[in-house]
Amino acid sequence: MHETARALGFAELAEGLTWLFGRAECPDCAGTFVVGDRYAAENEPHHAIDGPVPAGGW
Repeated sequence: MHETARALGFAELAEGLTWLFGRAECPDCAGTFVVGDRYAAENEPHHAIDGPVPAGGW
């Protein structure tokens, strides 16, 4: 993806991809984490206990 983004002139996107699939260090505790995993955990929609579809459907 990185090579494709650069080849198409999307340098900023290409750089972002290197961070998304990389690791980072927390400035507060110095712990390391996978950026993509952290982003997914913080942005995953939260579903009701019954699941993502309301009872009776949409």
